[in-house]
Amino acid sequence: MIEAREIAATPFSIVKNNEEMVLSLLYYARGMTGKVHICEKSLFNYYKKLGTMLNEKSFNDKKYLLRKGLLYIRKTGEHVSREGLSDEKAASYLQKKLLKPSDFERMPEQKSEEPITDVEEKDEAQKPRPKVKKVTRKKKANN
Repeated sequence: MIEAREIAATPFSIVKNNEEMVLSLLYYARGMTGKVHICEKSLFNYYKKLGTMLNEKSFNDKKYLLRKGLLYIRKTGEHVSREGLSDEKAASYLQKKLLKPSDFERMPEQKSEEPITDVEEKDEAQKPRPKVKKVTRKKKANN
């Protein structure tokens, strides 16, 4: 019996040609649906469903769950997604204010015992622009 994670991590073109993987996939499919079909289309559907179920389980284990889609972090120049963001990185990004609490679907509650610091250094981009005096031209008198 091959583990479900190993089957999901293997491309379908390899799974369908490996007898042991197909039998394991059919075993998991029977547990998911109750009945099993052996045609290639059904095998592919079982394969996709197995991958989806494993991803959902891994999301349930996370403390920080980023909203769906990609987020771009300007300061670091990287894209983050819910699949690639670990709990440690998420906590670090929140602490550094690279991500906001509104970027997450789920996150642990903050302890009120921690001191809150209001004073932070502002970036070059966040500094207020200097006020510019508006210049108006005088109209020339037509002679």
